Amino acid sequence: MIGSYTNAEKKRTRAGMPTRRGSRDQHLDSYTLEKLGREAADVLRNNPEGRALCTRLADLLVQKGWEIAARTGDAEIDTAYENYWREWAHSTRADSRRMMTHFEQGRSLIIDAMVEGGTLIIPRADSSNQLVEVGRMLNAAPPKNVAPEKFISGVELGEYDQPVRYWIRGGRFGLGETVSVPAGDTSDVARLFRCPHVLSASQTMGEPGLQSVIERLETLDSIIFNSALATEIAAMIPLVVESDDPGAMRTAMEAAGLDGDQPTKAEDDDPNELEIQPGRAIFLPKGTKAGQFKPEQPGTMFDKFVYTMIGLVGADLGMPLVIMSLDVSQVNFHGGRVAMGMAEAALHKWRGSLGTNFATPSYKQVIANAIRRGDLPYIETWWKHDIVWPPMPIVDQKAEFEASAFGIEKNLTTLDRETRRCGTGQWEENVKQRGRETKLQ
Repeated sequence: MIGSYTNAEKKRTRAGMPTRRGSRDQHLDSYTLEKLGREAADVLRNNPEGRALCTRLADLLVQKGWEIAARTGDAEIDTAYENYWREWAHSTRADSRRMMTHFEQGRSLIIDAMVEGGTLIIPRADSSNQLVEVGRMLNAAPPKNVAPEKFISGVELGEYDQPVRYWIRGGRFGLGETVSVPAGDTSDVARLFRCPHVLSASQTMGEPGLQSVIERLETLDSIIFNSALATEIAAMIPLVVESDDPGAMRTAMEAAGLDGDQPTKAEDDDPNELEIQPGRAIFLPKGTKAGQFKPEQPGTMFDKFVYTMIGLVGADLGMPLVIMSLDVSQVNFHGGRVAMGMAEAALHKWRGSLGTNFATPSYKQVIANAIRRGDLPYIETWWKHDIVWPPMPIVDQKAEFEASAFGIEKNLTTLDRETRRCGTGQWEENVKQRGRETKLQ
């Protein structure tokens, strides 16, 4: 069920904790969030289908990174701002720990939102961002001078229940003293990036994007593993022996030892467990009946079943099957375009949240600090800009470029916008380079 609490309700009921009614904050208490986070983290670490789901989402959203188009009204200043930001975004100076670029941090935000429900973003004086997992936020009793009704999972709330301060367990592993940082909607204070998959007006913390498909992913992984195991066993065991005297059969096998052609007892406490090796034949006493081992799984409908399960998982995120499975052999150009369009619509809420809480504040912080240091010129409209998100993967490059050219010809779009959208660089640089190439031809 899309956007439901089915999985959370089931887990709480099994634990003897019936689901409560009321606001979303009442439902998503610290215990529930921690429990859902642990289950989602286990899926990310041990479930290849769950890991692929998270990384696929991050790949589609970030790709090689988004572009910033400055809109100050001065072409030279726009170019200076864009070049300065681009150099910063592609360097590890964007990370307070100097380990990730701006876009790698964006990927981390998306994956953490799928697993933990969100990440705390703390801007630093050097224009870098520090990302703090929500698991390090203070989930214990509220600090002194903070009313209990105005404190939830490490977030101190204001008069209208808006976040005004975040409380974090300090130290590398959250074992140090508790520290706090101011919250707000400006670029110089901490912000909480929440999973936008399921949000409500009364929700302070985010919830894991994987929560409603955890059990389905575990079931799918178990079926795939067991089917593969059955096939492996079938390849190792040439014969399965049915005997009227199983005791005599067991004695004959054990008596053969390592030098015989029969399976030997495994180094295990189970007396019925035998050690087998590929290519070995089992000794057949007189009167026994043998037949080849043929597992019922995987069957002829196995592929369709797996695809159906993957499609149901993708439906929760609005991702078509062709996107989730990376199999485009069953769709034509039109079907691929429709699938990409559906996926892009599903990614819209993620881009909105990523832009509002990460990309735009980071750009403003970088440019403002550069202006203060004198690295960039000041203009009254310095903060104006557009975010140009990377395009969805192009199914037919020729058709895509023809569509862009038609839009430019009919004044439905601009050369600048289409060049950025298609990920082919800056249109000014392209024109200059084409001029140089034309002269040499």
